Amino acid sequence: MKRIWILLLLIFLTVGCSKKAPVAEKDANADSTAGSKEVSGDSKASRASDTSAAGDAAVAAEVMTPAKELRELMANSATADEMIAFAKRNPASDEAFTAINGLARNRGISAETKTELLGLIKEQFVMNEQVDDSRAMEATMMLLGLGGMENREEVIGGMFQRFVENAKELSPTASQAIVIILQAGSEETGKQVRTRLVENFADDPMLAEIVGHMERGILGPEVEKFLTHLSEKSTNEKVQGISLITLAKMLAAVPETKSFLTNEQFAQSLSEETKSWINDFDAADHAERITELLNRVSEDFADVEIGRGQTLGEIAAGELFVINHLSVGKEAPDIEGEDIDGEEFKLSDYRGKVVMIDFWGDW
Repeated sequence: MKRIWILLLLIFLTVGCSKKAPVAEKDANADSTAGSKEVSGDSKASRASDTSAAGDAAVAAEVMTPAKELRELMANSATADEMIAFAKRNPASDEAFTAINGLARNRGISAETKTELLGLIKEQFVMNEQVDDSRAMEATMMLLGLGGMENREEVIGGMFQRFVENAKELSPTASQAIVIILQAGSEETGKQVRTRLVENFADDPMLAEIVGHMERGILGPEVEKFLTHLSEKSTNEKVQGISLITLAKMLAAVPETKSFLTNEQFAQSLSEETKSWINDFDAADHAERITELLNRVSEDFADVEIGRGQTLGEIAAGELFVINHLSVGKEAPDIEGEDIDGEEFKLSDYRGKVVMIDFWGDW
């Protein structure tokens, strides 16, 4: 009996110990879970804090972008000073260009603001080597529109420095700028440009296009010398031919130019040397030279194409036809047609009579 009680006591003690162990383990797991939950909570809080900070940073970054700032300035009708300050904070950027361009179109800005704007455009876009030629050209046209006659030479000077003096090649944009300089700049600036072209770009095919535009300008002794020199120095057939035919056309136009010298504003735009040269020009003395220039083009450069399927030979032939048949004192070419009554006639039928010919068309 005593052994039974001892055995029961041992069983009781064993069972009791085994029941307490899981409880202890459970408590340990609970502590571990609680700790885990606490760490997880901290992690979530940290992530939430990081997300919030990132959001704030994104909002701040959005507020600070030049594009957004410019939109707000424009929406709030910012003053000229505010726009200029914005352009200075964002130099040579697309947004700065937009801001400056908007101001340049505003005819109501003060003379002081215009002066500051002229300097800003020139510094940030025209003379900035980091800005490509296309944008620099846009800025140059902006300068010309904004500057007026009183600032024209300064603008032309900036164009010369950017597109001629520092140019390593005649890009299409540089060529466009040079044409503007030759047409709008002073004779002195034009002389510098022509000298640079002969020295550095005589063989560049792009020069032919520049020379072709020169026929719309005024011929003087310096321009005549340039075209003659270029036709002799260049080894490019297109440049040679264009130089010769442009000189011929400009020589033929001098008598008409002479009639404009009575216009005071026009006369003031020319140097005394050029005015004297034009006044002393005798069309009869130059008629033979013009014909010689055109004949040389027909003989040596007839097949040179200049665009739109035209050749120098065709252009020279047209100019020679005008000289030989449509000039004052020359016999008019005979024409045939029908009069308003349907009768056939020839111009030669009216030889010796005063005839007015009216050409018209209906499209």
